[in-house]
Amino acid sequence: MKRYLLIYLALILGIAGTFGQQMTLVPISLFDRALPYYNPAATGMEEALTASLFYRSHITGMEGAPSALFFTANAPLKNYRMALGVKLEHESVGSRNFTGFFFDYAYRMRLGSNTLAFALEGGIYSGSIDLVTLRDPSDLTWSENTSSSILPNFGVGALYYGKIYWISFSVPRLLGYETKESGEYGIKVANVERDFIFAGGGRIKLNEDFDIEPSALMLFNPGTKLKYNINALGVYRQRYKAGIGYKSIQALVFILTFDINRQTSLAYSYDLNLAPMSNLSSSSHEIHFQYTFGYTVNANNPRGF
Repeated sequence: MKRYLLIYLALILGIAGTFGQQMTLVPISLFDRALPYYNPAATGMEEALTASLFYRSHITGMEGAPSALFFTANAPLKNYRMALGVKLEHESVGSRNFTGFFFDYAYRMRLGSNTLAFALEGGIYSGSIDLVTLRDPSDLTWSENTSSSILPNFGVGALYYGKIYWISFSVPRLLGYETKESGEYGIKVANVERDFIFAGGGRIKLNEDFDIEPSALMLFNPGTKLKYNINALGVYRQRYKAGIGYKSIQALVFILTFDINRQTSLAYSYDLNLAPMSNLSSSSHEIHFQYTFGYTVNANNPRGF
């Protein structure tokens, strides 16, 4: 077992050890509810077949503002050590659009009452650029209105979780992309500026009715400044949650979540931009819906135990 662990760590460090340019993930406010978006090791974390839908509109009111939509479905297998998942995602930034389809595989180990999971994911991105908004009308190099490419990508992640807390590390995309003169995308392996994401959270019990859920995320990319999110939610009877957060991009986050029942939950967040450019953009919104089809065992997830 130790040998496999060392091989996996060597894979992460070896592949992620070079830097360069890569598509940056859309900053997420509800990161503790959207773990599969940036860490494939969250596959099977709910200990049941689970489907979720997430949408984010970033900096609304600005033309070409980023938006993200993704769907995930994952479940543990009869063999507890393994879990599988699929992920569909679409991101739009200005004239650029990315649509991805990925398979996730997680290998899990019991460590006492907690779980340690390592995961790999692989899939393809379909990237396109609206050349009409970019090209010079006198330039005959780009004769088409759009340019599209289908390219592979991979990600790795590790997650340690139990009933009280969780700790996450992931490199969501190992390959980078570069734009050619023709407007098409190409794969970039060396000198890629990858996103390294560290996150964690837990639950502090105050009494029979009230809990507090603190969480934090840090995104390190060699080509940009360190980014971080900090959230704190108040929980009433394990069903109603409300809280506030702060982002290093100078934004306050207001969060509401509601567990309709043990299987269905809704969450919403609103970002209030505090940066000097806030007069140019109104806000950012996120909506998350999750449905769990049933439980095979009591959930270890600290967000729903």
